[in-house]
Order: sequence, then structure tokens, then C-alpha cells
Amino acid sequence: MSQDRLNHVLREGLAGVISREVALPGVLITVVYVLASVDQKAATVGISVLPDNQTGTALAALKKSARFIAAALAKKVRLRQIPRLNFVFDPTEKEAAAMEEYLDNLE
Repeated sequence: MSQDRLNHVLREGLAGVISREVALPGVLITVVYVLASVDQKAATVGISVLPDNQTGTALAALKKSARFIAAALAKKVRLRQIPRLNFVFDPTEKEAAAMEEYLDNLE
């Protein structure tokens, strides 16, 4: 499986698992990207969180549940080995929203 395909499969699988298995009422977690290492033993998972003030709580919950999430992911996708998951905050969506607001104010 190519690296791009692996990242896509992991991203889609994680999005489903996180939306169903991670219980954070009133918090929306979006999997923005997944970057698996070449040896497929680790993967960095970029997430965005709404509302913004819940980012720390969501990131802590994901890190605490990483093994559980990996086990649920293993049931959903067919891979020889599920990589160790490292969750990080991706500020891209927040920056895009700020830029859009800035551009709207120029008009």
C-alpha cells in the first residue's frame, strides 16, 4: 500500500472511530490529516477542535484513549499493524477562519 493510500485509510478510519467512540459532549473533533512513518510503526494525527476553548481537553482525551482508539481502528481497517498514534492540534482551520474574517472586514 502506498504511503498516501495508507494515510487516507487511517484518516478515514480514525474519523469514524473518534466520532463514535470518544465521548466529549458539545465538542466536534475533525481529523485533518494523518502522516504515517515510512516503517508504519507510528502516525501523527492532526486534529481540529470546535469550540476552540476545548482543544486542550480534546487533545488530552485522545492521547489518553490512543490505545483504545487504535484497537477500535484495527477492527475497522485491514492492516498488518496499526501504527502508534500521536495526536497533535492542527491550527490550519483556525487560521483560515481568521484570514476569512480579516478579508470580510476589508470589504
